[in-house]
Amino acid sequence: MHPTPCRSPEVEVVVGQGNRVHGALNRTVLNTAARLLPRVAIVDDHPPMLLGIRDTLEDSGQFAVTLMARHGAELVEALEGGAEVDLVVLDLCMPVMDGLTTLAWLHEHRPQLGTVAYTFEVKPTTVLRCYRSGARGLLCKDCEPEVLVAALNTVLAGGIYHTTESQQVLLENPDGLSPEERKLLRVRAQVTPRQLQVLEILVREDDPKTEQIARELNLSSRTVEGHLSELYDLFGVPGRTSLALAAVRVGLVPL
Repeated sequence: MHPTPCRSPEVEVVVGQGNRVHGALNRTVLNTAARLLPRVAIVDDHPPMLLGIRDTLEDSGQFAVTLMARHGAELVEALEGGAEVDLVVLDLCMPVMDGLTTLAWLHEHRPQLGTVAYTFEVKPTTVLRCYRSGARGLLCKDCEPEVLVAALNTVLAGGIYHTTESQQVLLENPDGLSPEERKLLRVRAQVTPRQLQVLEILVREDDPKTEQIARELNLSSRTVEGHLSELYDLFGVPGRTSLALAAVRVGLVPL
């Protein structure tokens, strides 16, 4: 999706303290022709990309761009304010409310909308998280314009658009989880309740020593050291600091 030279914007609204921006926060612009075409919302915080995609879709003659927003929160506000669209095209990397969070909101509150996401680098984990969050297509930002048009037509017809890369990722991970996510689940499942108590104390800011952990849990220091040793092996880490970080990263304990 290479941004094309942008025409003068036709969709323009006032946001905040009189700042004029390209996009739509609380109203859409519909003309007679647009009512006969599928309505598309575009969400991207970069004006050249936003307007370039708009021009691509409208030049195709197959879609009417009726809503543009700079991030997910603007899209949500517009939809809750009564804006109606059939399709959403959104960037995954945005401020305020990012693409994955926006996808999850759309999946819960507007499941009838077909959503195609795009990003600069399509990694396996991104593919899996994106489709899990409700996207019906994931494209790379540098794809050709006709690929975006084809993706939207597929989604509009009720299908799911897969690139060769995304289809391969989904075939290799039928459970919808990446190898890293699967590993984390296995690790979490093997941590015992007592080891979890040790971790909860270990991550505290006061940096408790083995003896203090033992006193608080009414255990011997040797038993605590045994739990720590098993946790080092389980997480594949060399010491207490890296263990604490790993436990936070997998969501076992809050920081």
